[in-house]
Amino acid sequence: MIKLSMSIKNFTILSFISLYMLLYGIWFFCIDSSRIDNYAEVLFPWIIAALLIQLCCFILIKKVSMIDVGLWFLLLSYLFMYGYLFIDFFDLQSSLLWTPIKEYSQSILFNSASFVNLSLNMFSLGYLLLCKNDRVSSPVQHEQSDLCDIKKYRVGILLCIIGGICQLITSLTLITVTQNAGSYTAYSQAASSGLIDDVSFLFVPGAIYILTSKKLNGSKALIFTGIIVLYFSMIMLLSGSRKTQVFGILAVALCYLYTYRPPKFKLYKKLLIIIVGIIFLNMIYVIRENRMNLSQVVPAFLTSLTNFDFFKNLIPEILAETGITFCSVASVIQCVPKIFPFEYGVPILRSVVSILPLGWLMPDFFVKASTTTTINSYLELPVGASLFGDFYWNWGMFGIVFSFIFGIILAVGSVKLYKKSNEVYFSIFYIILIGVRAGVFEIARPLFIVVFVPWLFNAIMRSRK
Repeated sequence: MIKLSMSIKNFTILSFISLYMLLYGIWFFCIDSSRIDNYAEVLFPWIIAALLIQLCCFILIKKVSMIDVGLWFLLLSYLFMYGYLFIDFFDLQSSLLWTPIKEYSQSILFNSASFVNLSLNMFSLGYLLLCKNDRVSSPVQHEQSDLCDIKKYRVGILLCIIGGICQLITSLTLITVTQNAGSYTAYSQAASSGLIDDVSFLFVPGAIYILTSKKLNGSKALIFTGIIVLYFSMIMLLSGSRKTQVFGILAVALCYLYTYRPPKFKLYKKLLIIIVGIIFLNMIYVIRENRMNLSQVVPAFLTSLTNFDFFKNLIPEILAETGITFCSVASVIQCVPKIFPFEYGVPILRSVVSILPLGWLMPDFFVKASTTTTINSYLELPVGASLFGDFYWNWGMFGIVFSFIFGIILAVGSVKLYKKSNEVYFSIFYIILIGVRAGVFEIARPLFIVVFVPWLFNAIMRSRK
């Protein structure tokens, strides 16, 4: 009966998404993109329809949990991919002076948004067909839970110490450089892809291991989570950098809410979470507004908490900031295959090899592993990278098939990992979300580190025992 029920759900999801893609595909190949004056007006109804269909499939049909990695990847992808589309359609005003979206023709923007639309639908289809909505219904229970919790707690302490030291080194370096320059533009002078920077990714998994061990009671866990959030917030306020800190806060906060959730979530706590979320979004906005003059970030943030002027600008500013990532896809489609050929998976292989610390030995080998160092450098537009941009760079429109495969891999992997250990699930959750605004090369080594190092520590503890 359960299998029949799951089959009906999957058939319904397959029918909805396939019908949408069929209709969109027919419309897409019939329209002349060179005659489009405003890509946002043309695509907005299609994008909203796709979002509603996918949310219906995730929430109403599969009824996934609030900590489902596929759901969060989908929601953040819409925010980072269609921020500018929403701004253009609703004619919103933003104070962001640098608007790289103007560097692309309407035809390129239309084709880029269409590729992302098809990719997101294929990702959702692959993920939902293999997703089991009961995998996060309750925290994982192990036999001999006390022993498992102690081991997990000790691993978390080790990860926090090692990752925290490296995190502190990279953060202090970043803050020192940007503060001395007085601007976030000095970030590139402090940015590093060395071993210390990579090991610093262990700090968030360390916090996750400690929380999921449940060795902290509710109040101590809340204080511990608050310290993590405050630490990352201070880094953002002092350096202007928000690239990975936001995703670290999101992963740790969701891990805490899920692991220590009360039987009944009282109304005042829900309101408190909403208020904290609004203040956090305001902080992101203030950092963006003042990161060319970092000395004004903290005073401006404190002032904004008293005048509440940020409410009227919050939505357009967030959309403008996140929407820049969409330009990474537009850059790829503008240059490939016109300037650069399709890579057919070679950059992904380079990214896999980058797991090994061989950059000093083969520096030229990894140059072409990322669109940031290849396409963005050619166009002189520092718009970052994205997984969807990598899929097109490698396989063109056929990259939507690999979005489907990515969805399948993520669904199967998250199911198996969560059943074994929710701490590994949340650690991978943290890195996968970074992939919303980073390519395969940028997340390959961090993903390996947050999985391999904790496993190594566990193996050492077992061997000693």
